[in-house]
Amino acid sequence: RREGRTIFSTSFFSILVPFALGFGFAMGLPDSYLRDPSQRLTFALFLATALSISAIPLIAKILMDLNLLKTPLGQTVVGCAVVNDLVGWMFFAIILTMITGSVGGEMSVIGIVLLTLGFSFMTLTAGKHLAQRLFAAFHRRGFPYEGVLGLAVLLAFFCAAVTQWIGIHAIFGAFLAGVMIGETGEIINRTRETLRNVSFYVFSPVFFASMGLQANFIANFDWLLVGGTIVLACIGKVSGATLGAAVAGKPRSQALTIGFGLLPQGAMGMILAFLALQYGLISDPIFVALLLAAITTSMLAGPLIQAMAPTLKRTLKT
Repeated sequence: RREGRTIFSTSFFSILVPFALGFGFAMGLPDSYLRDPSQRLTFALFLATALSISAIPLIAKILMDLNLLKTPLGQTVVGCAVVNDLVGWMFFAIILTMITGSVGGEMSVIGIVLLTLGFSFMTLTAGKHLAQRLFAAFHRRGFPYEGVLGLAVLLAFFCAAVTQWIGIHAIFGAFLAGVMIGETGEIINRTRETLRNVSFYVFSPVFFASMGLQANFIANFDWLLVGGTIVLACIGKVSGATLGAAVAGKPRSQALTIGFGLLPQGAMGMILAFLALQYGLISDPIFVALLLAAITTSMLAGPLIQAMAPTLKRTLKT
């Protein structure tokens, strides 16, 4: 709430600038890069959406490793990432309806938006209180920590299933469940560490391996396409987020750090690319370019934020 003005302004510009750059880039690509040139507008909307999204889990992990997650700056970055992903996944759901025609009509699009916003609001308000009561009841009855772990996973899968049913990807529901459960204060360190280890050392390798199996990097690597996508992804997100934070009154160093913090596309960008490939919206060279852009932006964010640390500390002291 304290950083509401900054989050609103930064979110707006960090979506608008990369969206506009991505849309213009896609509209100017030769037909040979498109799987179906007749769907250029839909493709351009998708590419613009893919370049404007941020990876909430990776951003949180980077800020956690740099001891910035619980600071006002870190909370601002995470808040902006939540808004970016919420808007991005709603855009993508609308784009899928344009491709498949499975959800027709203007009311269906409005329904997706309203259901997503409604579920997010319910999860972070009534859902948080319900989760707190459930976990407290487990502790009062002396359930072992494995039971608490099972409840946490069950809630995550339930929220993921709801967002998947709405039309937004399951990963957004799982993230909302993590926020809902984490704020209850009922997850002990042992349970949290178990969840983290399973995620990092089981699910993450399987996910990235499945992404790699979908791409032939040698046969579908195009220097112009890859370079242009990476440059646009970096310039669009950093410049847009920095501009938004500066407009909200943040000092230059803090605004630039927020821009670097929102840079990673990570798994979110990969999932968007994978789903677009499955639905036949993008070609294999575009898929490879988007994967490499997601990897590059994810690798750059941490070192760039770290490089800003000395300047940032002086700014915060003053």
